[in-house]
Amino acid sequence: MKTENSIVAAGLMSGSSLDGVDYAVLRFLPGNPGLGGATYKFEWIYSTSESYPDQIRQALSRSSHLSIGDYFKLQSSYSRFLGEFIASCHENIHPNLQPEVVGIHGHTVFHQPSEGFSTQMGDGAIIAHHSKTQVVLDFRNAPIAMGGQGAPMAPAIDALFYPGFDLFLNLGGIANLSIFSRDGIQAFDLCPCNQLLNHFAEESGLRFDPAGAIAAKGELNTDFLSSLESHPFLSKNPPKSLSNQEVTSWYLTSIDQSSPGAQDGLRTSCEFIARSIGHALQDFAKDCLQKRILVTGGGAHNQFMMARIKAYTDESGFQLTSGDPRLIDFKEALLLALMAARRKKSLPNFIFGNQHTRPNIITGGVYLPPNPNRDEAVE
Repeated sequence: MKTENSIVAAGLMSGSSLDGVDYAVLRFLPGNPGLGGATYKFEWIYSTSESYPDQIRQALSRSSHLSIGDYFKLQSSYSRFLGEFIASCHENIHPNLQPEVVGIHGHTVFHQPSEGFSTQMGDGAIIAHHSKTQVVLDFRNAPIAMGGQGAPMAPAIDALFYPGFDLFLNLGGIANLSIFSRDGIQAFDLCPCNQLLNHFAEESGLRFDPAGAIAAKGELNTDFLSSLESHPFLSKNPPKSLSNQEVTSWYLTSIDQSSPGAQDGLRTSCEFIARSIGHALQDFAKDCLQKRILVTGGGAHNQFMMARIKAYTDESGFQLTSGDPRLIDFKEALLLALMAARRKKSLPNFIFGNQHTRPNIITGGVYLPPNPNRDEAVE
């Protein structure tokens, strides 16, 4: 049941790995310290994942190269897919626990903050119509308009787990890190992660490497490791963010030209990711008091990669802890639900990755269903 001062909200995340969408419904109540001095605790109501149909997955993988007409045709069908998926999820939820608002992050087609834009596929009007729910999307462009990167967005949810943890590592398609220290909050992308691993797994006919079993059989290719580590993005100081196009052009295209093979590629990529994390912690997290790292994202299931990361974190005195299974898989959906809930209440829902230079802001465009219920018609 909904209670006074609580809000039921949902989040949908389409990650950069193109494996599908994660969806979660949560109730937020007064409780733990949260964003901007507010207080929250949350309860999981529902969570599920849905793989993309092959036709949609293949179309999304080509979306940045489509003509304008074909792009909007794909966006229309993609948005209908998301809206109908959300509606089907709500059929499994008690009427008293239906979400009041859904935060949407569709597939990222372009992310170019230096040029002033970030584009996630998804038409809010179509999604709101087919889901019959108020939706919020386009969270990244307001912070970009203020000169930020628009990524990572994770500090908004990481704040709920601080001060129990002061470092937050998300191993998604792109690995990112949030640092809570005496100097404030930093958040930035580290390196390609599951996008890189899945690229090699597909050479073995798999979508991903279960538990890192293939990587564990491979050998470290030092030449390939040096090639991965040669890109100047790694030495760039934060705030910084990676786009899918940059991962493809900087890493995946060169791999296709001189692949070390699936096993050695996976083994070496795990080492590259672990080393990138270790270097970032040494360079930017020295002032953290606890040095406790909460790990989430699909990469947390990769036991081999986690062991390699732990080797570097142990060496530097950091303590690595994986989140519970639901948090590992649905943290980004939780983030979007929180951002949507706060947007609905006109409260700040975005923390800049270099917090001491900019205030927390309100971001996200709101779309109502075309035929709302009478009590939803006035906001």
